[in-house]
Amino acid sequence: MKTLGLLLLTASLLKAGETPYTLHEWGTFTTVSASDGTLLPGLEREEEALPPSVYGLDGFTTSAPAFSKGWSRPMQNVVVKMETPVIYFYTEQPFHAEVKVGFNGGSISQWYPDRSAGEEAPPLTQLPNGKIDPASIPVDFAKTRHGAIAWDIDVIPSSAADAATILRGDETPNWIYPRLTDSALVKTAQGETEKYLFYRGLGNFALPVTFKATADGHIVVENHGSQAVPGLYVFNYTSDQGVQTLRPAPIAPGATLRIPLADLKAQTDPRWAKAVFQEMSTLLQDSGLYRKEADAMVQTWWRSYFLHPGLRVFWIMPQDSLEKILPLDAKPAPAHSTRV
Repeated sequence: MKTLGLLLLTASLLKAGETPYTLHEWGTFTTVSASDGTLLPGLEREEEALPPSVYGLDGFTTSAPAFSKGWSRPMQNVVVKMETPVIYFYTEQPFHAEVKVGFNGGSISQWYPDRSAGEEAPPLTQLPNGKIDPASIPVDFAKTRHGAIAWDIDVIPSSAADAATILRGDETPNWIYPRLTDSALVKTAQGETEKYLFYRGLGNFALPVTFKATADGHIVVENHGSQAVPGLYVFNYTSDQGVQTLRPAPIAPGATLRIPLADLKAQTDPRWAKAVFQEMSTLLQDSGLYRKEADAMVQTWWRSYFLHPGLRVFWIMPQDSLEKILPLDAKPAPAHSTRV
């Protein structure tokens, strides 16, 4: 009887005609910090190739000559890369959805499938002599931007999906890895079909967390936000010491955490990749992602994040900061939503 009562209560919360579904999203904001915590510019560089079918803000595909990240114009003062956010849907019934994402402080410059609406590139200014004003050519991200994108899609349950509809033959590995989930297909009116909604961009805005490096061998992490940083993972790869890792405790709002580099654990097993993969995947699963989603995220960024020497701190952005920077609105609203 208790079980029946719970089921009846759940059903009563759904409005007539609504389709209960789950929405999950993962993505990254990438920054480079100086030792004093200052965010360094120059992050507009393209590091991971995308399929040529991906759309760009200036109308160029990734195979066309362009500066990077969907822009055909040079950029200035880019201190944040928003890399590969992907939105998944899980449902047992097909339904139609409208999805909107804003980007306060940045530009959503690449996406797939094609959008139904979104921001436009700043106009080029024409001089009286008919030539383009050179001052209008670079896009200066120090001037606050408010990016936006919208999709009008049909969501098709994975049980009814034809996997052949997403194959285009020109996909790169970091495009295929996010597909390795149990998510539904998304399809536009033009017939473009994929396992997820993809977008990425560039920005210049303050993060709720800053990172500093001290002369005595500490990383100083300061949480300026109103919510805790729920998870962190420190990864250090040097030519003399090899790979070292640490998963610190969450950081309370307003708190400062000093991490001695001497506390990092050496990965002595030559097969350290397995341990690091599992530790990162666990961090993401603890933050709400399904295992296949977490594994896909780590696989997507494995080469960029773990095969190059350097000191990196991965951290989970608090939800209130995420929603302010990257507000998402889906209609109908999901019964459950997780954004990591």
